[in-house]
Amino acid sequence: MSIWTHVAGMIRVDHNFFNIEDEKSVEYKTQQAISKIFISSLYEKYNAKCNMPNGSEDSLQFKVILRDCPNSVNVAQIAFWGDLRDYDYARAKKEFKPWLKKVVKKLERNKLNIRQLSFLVSPEDTTRQIIYAMNFYGDKITETEIKSEKE
Repeated sequence: MSIWTHVAGMIRVDHNFFNIEDEKSVEYKTQQAISKIFISSLYEKYNAKCNMPNGSEDSLQFKVILRDCPNSVNVAQIAFWGDLRDYDYARAKKEFKPWLKKVVKKLERNKLNIRQLSFLVSPEDTTRQIIYAMNFYGDKITETEIKSEKE
């Protein structure tokens, strides 16, 4: 029987392109930077080098949502979701936080700062859920476990 882990997450991103006057250029640069980080990861999966969490069938999915208000420094939200087959609690504890740290570093190298990050990781082989969170620039990613009352 397969063990599944269910994931839902969001990263809110601020830009650091303050020398660009054209707001469309800010959005374009943001979209390009985010796509470069994650799209290449999806292609690498087929070469067995995927750097996004992935189960035996598929990796996480994501969508970039660009800002509605052109005057906001918050330029994008990146939504993540997925059901990872053959991905248990031990694997989630071992792999998820290091992956998030890499994502944060890659975004920051591309002049994108993390305003907020939150992920809920729910492995089916335990009644525990893992929450990863980060708030504001340079903060550390925290890891918290929620235990069901049944345990």
